[in-house]
Amino acid sequence: MVIEQKELEFKLKLCCDSITIKTDKVMFNSILDNLISNAMKFTEKGKIIIKTKTVKEESNSYLIIKVIDTGIGIPEENINLIFDEFKQLSEGTVKEYPGSGLGLSITKKYVNLLNGIISVESAAGIGTTFIVKFSLD
Repeated sequence: MVIEQKELEFKLKLCCDSITIKTDKVMFNSILDNLISNAMKFTEKGKIIIKTKTVKEESNSYLIIKVIDTGIGIPEENINLIFDEFKQLSEGTVKEYPGSGLGLSITKKYVNLLNGIISVESAAGIGTTFIVKFSLD
């Protein structure tokens, strides 16, 4: 496994023992798989943390999932490009990080289809946090 090969620290910080969410299982799993795979791909040392929490806003409850890594990060001027199809920030004649450039665009489409919201916080050289929010109601 990549985490063991790179000797990355992997932590799960779950808010509760169980959460019930009414959603498409295949899309939901694909979202998590893509975000965690990206974190592993772009993190050479350090850690990956998966955090969950529930929040109440007005009369609605939400599940918040954060995938946090200490990887290469994304320069601020490129954050708006990462969800574009076939777009990779490592494009050029030499691709340091292989892939088709579809993972995050598919992830965003799945999140939108499930009426969720995805956002990203990142800094080059420090790491990236993807935040996904789904309604529990």
